[in-house]
Amino acid sequence: MATNTKRGLFRIWLVVTVLWLCPMLFLSGQEYLVALQRSHEYWEVVIRPPDYVLKDDGTKVATHFATPADGEAQSRADARDALMRGVLFAFGVPLILLALGAGAIWAFSGFKPKPGKPS
Repeated sequence: MATNTKRGLFRIWLVVTVLWLCPMLFLSGQEYLVALQRSHEYWEVVIRPPDYVLKDDGTKVATHFATPADGEAQSRADARDALMRGVLFAFGVPLILLALGAGAIWAFSGFKPKPGKPS
């Protein structure tokens, strides 16, 4: 019974990839949720009603304005970047290993003698 090394290595790669992806995607999802939670906690502390100063004629003038839209967008972008880093790391490592394995099989297959030709 001849062994099919390529098929066996590919199956091992599939199993290892699934075992790798499960915790990696879980951890990157957790990192995303933590980043989102941090952004909400930050804006709960930072956003406050504007302070008012009385002018000479008795009217109120706001001294500052909170702009949560800008900060919220940046916080969400940071959370999205954290998620993308996690996903790229989770899928990038198995794909690099697949490419290295395919390259190694290709390189070592060059050492086999061709059938029908004397060496």
